[in-house]
Amino acid sequence: MMDSPEDFEPKCFCGIDAKLKISHTVRNPHRLFYNCSKSFDTQCGFFLWADEPEQTGEKHLDELNLIRNECIRLQRRVEELQEEIENERSKWDEEKSKLTSRLSFAKDKLRQTEDNMRMLKESDLMPPTHWSCKADCDEERDAIIKHTV
Repeated sequence: MMDSPEDFEPKCFCGIDAKLKISHTVRNPHRLFYNCSKSFDTQCGFFLWADEPEQTGEKHLDELNLIRNECIRLQRRVEELQEEIENERSKWDEEKSKLTSRLSFAKDKLRQTEDNMRMLKESDLMPPTHWSCKADCDEERDAIIKHTV
């Protein structure tokens, strides 16, 4: 069976230590592999899966190794998704807090406005609302115009 990635350091075709990387492709997500450590345009083309055990010739053991690797890959994906969920939950909590604060502010402003309106209605500054015109308003010029704030 192949050594663990930490114990195995293959050399690429250039003769230098290959670099251990993680695949981010749809077909092989989160799989470990080695490739040339040179920059992309000067790489020698070396490639080797690091998380794939060598075939032992025993069908049962080979299947167990494949299942183990799939479990490892799926566990990594679960951890990634849990982290994404936690990040989203934090964002939602922050947004909820902001909106709750804005709602509280708007309710306070509404209460203040209602209190101001109540005080204006009760004060002597505003004429009674049942006054709409003078007692003898036979012409338009005699009408009292009611204004509201």
